[in-house]
Order: sequence, then structure tokens, then C-alpha cells
Amino acid sequence: MERSFERMKPEQNPLEPFLKFRLLLQWFSRFELNPIVMKELRQSVRSWAVVGVMLLFLVVLFFTVLGITINANVSYDSSRPVGREVMEVIVAILAFTSLIFIPTYVGVRIANERQPNNTDLLYVTTLSPSRIIRGKLLSGSYVAFLFFSVCSPFMFFSTLLRGVDLPTICVVIIGVYVLVVVGIQLAIFVACLPVTRGFKSLLAIGGLILLAVCAGGLADATARTFRTGLGSTLVTMDFWLGVLLSGSVLFMILGLFHLLSIAMISAPTANRAKAVRIYISIMTVLSGAMAGGFYWWKNAYPMVGIWTTIMTILWSAAFFCSICERDRHSLRIRRTIPRTFLLRRVAFLFYSGAAGGVLWSFFGIAGTIFAGHQMFTWIPELSSYASAPRIPTDFWTLTITLIFYA
Repeated sequence: MERSFERMKPEQNPLEPFLKFRLLLQWFSRFELNPIVMKELRQSVRSWAVVGVMLLFLVVLFFTVLGITINANVSYDSSRPVGREVMEVIVAILAFTSLIFIPTYVGVRIANERQPNNTDLLYVTTLSPSRIIRGKLLSGSYVAFLFFSVCSPFMFFSTLLRGVDLPTICVVIIGVYVLVVVGIQLAIFVACLPVTRGFKSLLAIGGLILLAVCAGGLADATARTFRTGLGSTLVTMDFWLGVLLSGSVLFMILGLFHLLSIAMISAPTANRAKAVRIYISIMTVLSGAMAGGFYWWKNAYPMVGIWTTIMTILWSAAFFCSICERDRHSLRIRRTIPRTFLLRRVAFLFYSGAAGGVLWSFFGIAGTIFAGHQMFTWIPELSSYASAPRIPTDFWTLTITLIFYA
């Protein structure tokens, strides 16, 4: 009986492992590489602007580090923190170069593609707007990564000198790179604005001035960080709370301007406002919970006031943008409207359209002010660490009056 049962067992297919491997390859083939990334990187490699600035950047770093090292050897001061001086200069040069050149390069390229005489990419293509903007952002981030890679040998050379430690270098470089990526996304947003070339040039000049100021402040902040060091604070809770707060704010800004850029290059008949309105609503809730948590735990009540002010300004800007939208839904949007009663009301608020946008922004402004007032009222009652701040009643009255006037 056992022998007959063994003969009834199905024989194992010798090609079964290869078939599984083939199915695995078919699953990975779904994630197609973004063609915009390949196109932009190919043109960046062939561009004399990128190659020339990178070579000039390398020459400036080499002679700067060489000059500081020779000066330190001539001075015969054994207590001089040469490594810290080298890192301060390197990060300052890297911040100014990355925050000014790379966003300008990416913004100029996409602004040229937005012109009426060059409509091949943005208007005559099967690629979705999200893939185009994502490809622009990824290619710009990769070019920034090349600049950081060129700078990395000089950074690790400074660790052989005195006055700087490796954890501080890593934290500072990661922070600078995240700021550069946010600057690239802001440049893409300015380039995608549907305005004239002159007005866009004025915005670009203002953006360059803002990026230069940010680069100067970043260089000063990194210099102070290198003087104090971060090695002893990496294991503290306050350091990681600061990293969580700053990282969350930067990624929220990045996501917001990314969705706004996608919406601006989308077709006018598409449901462009849906993703932006959902994102702003979720961002308001998450940032409000974060501000309330810091107030409840660390007695940081100014964060609630800052959150209320910034979110009110953002919702007010969304209110004016909603007024400029179309009054009637296109046929493309009407086909996707749900048929149930509740979902139709939700779609009315979040779909593209002037009436729904005005009502959605009004609810957002009212909800933000109400949530801020409730946090100032109830968090001191629920927490033994938080204290009630002295906020004049005229602040809420003036804010609400200005909103209704708008």
C-alpha cells in the first residue's frame, strides 16, 4: 500500500525554480524606470554648464583645503582646530553652490519646456504629469548627489585633522542635502506656474535671493554646530525630537509643492484639485497633532500659535485659488462623481470646482482656528506640564474678522 502511494505522488517539475524566477522578474518589470530621469541625466552629462560648474567646484575645494592646511602648518599652532575650519568652509561652498546652481538649472530647463513653442514633453506625451514632475525632481536630486559625492573626499579628509567628529559631519551633510532637494522642488514649482516669462523671471530672482539667504543662514548654523558638536547629543530625546520636527516640516513642504507642480501641468479638464485638497487636509491634521503634542509634553505653546497662523494663511491662499477655478465640472470629472448621497457631498468638497473649493477652504479656516483655540484651552487642563499662555482675545477677533472680510 505504501509503495502504491509513493507511485501516486506527482513528480516535481525540474523547471519549477526557473518558472518562479521568471514570475519574479515579471513582477519587478512592472516598476519601469522613469524615462524623464534618463533623459535629464543624459542631457546633464552632455551639458557644459553642469560639468563646468562641477570642475570649478572641485578646483575651488582643492585650493581652499590646501590653503587652510598650509596656513595651519605655517602657524605652528598645535591646538588649532584645522578640521573644523576645513569643514566650515567646505559646507559653506557646498551650500551656496547646491542651493543656487542646481535649483536654477532644473527650473530653467522645465521653464523652457513650458513655453508654447516647445510643447513636446508637457503637452504631446503619454507620460502622466506625476511622472514628469517626479522625474525632474529625481534627476535634480541625483545631480545634487553628484556634487555631494565630489565633496565627500574633502569631508573625510577633515576627520584626520582636529576639531570635528564623524557623526556631526554625517548629520550636517544629510540636513544640507534635504534642504537642497526642497530647493529643487521649489524651483520646479516656480517654473510650472502658468504666468508670463517676465513675471516668472521676477519670481525666480526673488527665489534666488531667498535661497542665497538660506544658504548663508545654513552656513552659519553649520559653523555653530561644528563648534559645539553633536556627538554627546545624539543619544538624547531632545535631539531626535528636533530632527522629527524639522524633518516633518520639510517633507510636508516638499510634498505640498510637489502636488502643486503636478496640478499646474495637468490638463484643465482633469481633477487637479483633488490630490492637493486631500493633502492639505491631512497635513493640517498631522501638523496640528504634532503641535499639540509638543505643547502637551514640552510646554511649547508658541508652536500652537505658529501652527494656527501658518495654516490659516495656507487655507486663505487656497480660498483665493479656489475662487479662480471653473464654475462647472468637466465631463471627465463628472464621470467619476460617486452616486451615493454621502460620497457625493464629500466629492463636492474635494473635487475641482469653485463652489466646493470655497466651502472646503472655509471649513479648513474655521476648523484651524477652532482647533487652535481648543488646544490653548484644554491642553493646560489635561497636562500637568503645560501652562496656559496669555493670548489676547483681540487676536482671535481680528483673525476671524480678516477672514470674513476676505
